Amino acid sequence: MKQHDPGEDLREAFLNPPASVKPRPLWFWNGTISNDESRRQISAAVEAGYAGFGIVASHDMDPAFMSPEYLDRYTTAVAAAAEHGATVCLYDDFWFPTGSASGEIAREHPHALSKRLDLHATDVSGETRYSKLVPPGKLMSAVAMNLATLERRDLRSAINDGWLRWLVPEGRWRIMFFCCTTDGAKGLIDYLDPDAVDTFLSCTYDRYFEALKEHFGSTIDMAFHDETTFHWVEGGRAWTPSFNECFAQQHGFDPAMLYPALWFDIGDETTRARNLLFAYRATLFAESFVAKLQAWCTSHGITLTGHVDQEEIENPVGLCGDLMRYFEHQDIPAFDQIFFYGRSHQAAKVVSSAATNYNRALVMCECYGVQEQLTDVDLYREAIDLFVRGANVLIPHALWYTPATKDFPPDLSPHDPYYGPHIADYNAWVARTQLLLQRGRPVVDVGVLYPIHTLQAAYRFGAGGDPYEGGLTEASGTDYLALVDTLVSGVRRDFSFLHPDVLNSRCAVDARGTGDTRNENPPLLRLNNDDQRQAYRAFI
Repeated sequence: MKQHDPGEDLREAFLNPPASVKPRPLWFWNGTISNDESRRQISAAVEAGYAGFGIVASHDMDPAFMSPEYLDRYTTAVAAAAEHGATVCLYDDFWFPTGSASGEIAREHPHALSKRLDLHATDVSGETRYSKLVPPGKLMSAVAMNLATLERRDLRSAINDGWLRWLVPEGRWRIMFFCCTTDGAKGLIDYLDPDAVDTFLSCTYDRYFEALKEHFGSTIDMAFHDETTFHWVEGGRAWTPSFNECFAQQHGFDPAMLYPALWFDIGDETTRARNLLFAYRATLFAESFVAKLQAWCTSHGITLTGHVDQEEIENPVGLCGDLMRYFEHQDIPAFDQIFFYGRSHQAAKVVSSAATNYNRALVMCECYGVQEQLTDVDLYREAIDLFVRGANVLIPHALWYTPATKDFPPDLSPHDPYYGPHIADYNAWVARTQLLLQRGRPVVDVGVLYPIHTLQAAYRFGAGGDPYEGGLTEASGTDYLALVDTLVSGVRRDFSFLHPDVLNSRCAVDARGTGDTRNENPPLLRLNNDDQRQAYRAFI
């Protein structure tokens, strides 16, 4: 009896890729949505090799987002996808960034809006009596710092009935109030507050589930959050009123006396203070927002993906806190590659390394959007570079329900006169490549420390830079992103960034080595994950 050859299964899957490895584009609903036209476009997309889609509500869409009519059209589209064996990715808000529920948070739940940290500072000379009404917002800290010696004094005990009254000692002192107040830019939630995230989930995710529960875990198999960031908050100073209490539970002490380091040099303790405060802000983002979404998705039988805004910026502290740590609790770490060729190639290695660090097999890239001169050859060129840097799930941006009024190119629809003839071949090639990449794991022998401690120490509020560009004018003191190009494009060696927390908790030196002929027993640094395990002969 002939023994079964498992290679036959792979060869058959390669020739006829299953739907699970085919691309699923974002499908932008613009114009007036009709059920019949949705069914027609879904049928054409599946015939052209797309495995499904994610519906993105656009600005000129009729009906309105989350209205009964919208959910009716959405239900019809999901049912049509089910008829064709396609799957739907639940895009979780109106347009982007995720977190406004199309304005409902601002209208109905203003308590859940984003908060910021404000500094109110006055320089005074002693000896003198100083009095000032405490500024509005929740007082997080009140500190006086001697500008010559950098001595700091806690002033909170000198506050009574909303007034600070303090006898200023001899010398030049900076008196500082740090207050957390509502910002609410773009109507976004407070990503650092789990209760605010619950409010957002009730306005979007819960309503989708109520209307479409029979499709969850089958046709609807994934949710997608988009472009989350701190930079919309004034100065990138996203904060939350419960920060001090939560920090104290985590670290065992009140952080109030560290607050001046968020803006100023406080001497030898500056680096430690910034690392503690900014690292904990990143922790809150990952645990209050991403982990909350992940828990909801897990309990409803679907996976979670999505990405932050501006992931290509060298210092992520003012944008998402920590680009690797952000994905600790997410099924599929992700990034986007839009606007122009190569924009996110360096950041791609950070995100794909996050997947390795946190033992995730898949890495998603949202690609091709907002590119005027994208040729059919560029589709392959871009995809190859993304695959090389660790992506193994491509979500093309975009299909347009009404191409004539699309917000930005391209339209990778099968009915597009330029791209249409190439889409089926492209989808088959991407599916075959993803099939192979998703069945393996990265095998590298070079590790690089992700320098988040250096980045946190270099960042401060009020540094003068554009928050959209990271909020800094000075260099961060590291060239770790340039190292991506040196290794991947220069010497052509793959590698993984290691987060320092993962280096401490999941790595160990193996002195036995592998018996390399150049060194009989070279020591190895091993990343001891169940699936995404690696062993490094060189560590930078």
